Amino acid sequence: MEHILTGPYNKPTNNSRRPPRGAYYFTTWEFSHNYVAEFEQHTKTDEKKNLLYAFKEYGRVLKTKACRRICTLYFVSYFAKDCFNTAFFFYVAFVLDLSQAMAQTASSLSIIGLIFVPIATYFMYRYGSKWLWPLAFSLMILVLLYYLGLYLIGIQLAPVTAFVTIIVLSALFQIGRQTMEYTVWNVIPLVPDVDSLVSTKLRAGTFAACQTFTRKLTGAIGSTIIG
Repeated sequence: MEHILTGPYNKPTNNSRRPPRGAYYFTTWEFSHNYVAEFEQHTKTDEKKNLLYAFKEYGRVLKTKACRRICTLYFVSYFAKDCFNTAFFFYVAFVLDLSQAMAQTASSLSIIGLIFVPIATYFMYRYGSKWLWPLAFSLMILVLLYYLGLYLIGIQLAPVTAFVTIIVLSALFQIGRQTMEYTVWNVIPLVPDVDSLVSTKLRAGTFAACQTFTRKLTGAIGSTIIG
């Protein structure tokens, strides 16, 4: 089994034994139920479980740098997206003086982001998340700065020009948004493994709960701020 993972610097020899083909389909990297039960038996605490206990567990998980960083990126990116989605219809109607039907048409361009996923997959494999994240955020920020410039300068675009403008900008924004979401959801499954190495505890469920709480919090705060 030592030659299952081979790279350019670890090529198997002709005499190396390869695992049977079925090994790729009938094995898993997941922990067995018996292993989890035995592991939790040794790390079990008698602390009373309530809301305060849940927040304490969140705090313990966030002590790991990887968990803290990914939750921060998750909060900031989805908070910005929720605010933008809420304010976009008002921007189109009151700043660009277009109908809400045109805003809905621009919002429907999220399908472009799905089409871009295979391209993002290639760049993730080739360059990794450190290259994809700056690309996604830069593209989204440039679109937002363009919208801000239109508002501050007060340029009144012709209806056709304004419609083409928001279609192009919305397409670019959706590409950036989908790339951001694709990247974060490819990094998230690796974070509990890092936390297990650091803390010697199985806290994947706690991290998932903290991440879900973060997502709900962004939607609530974003909607409240925009009004």
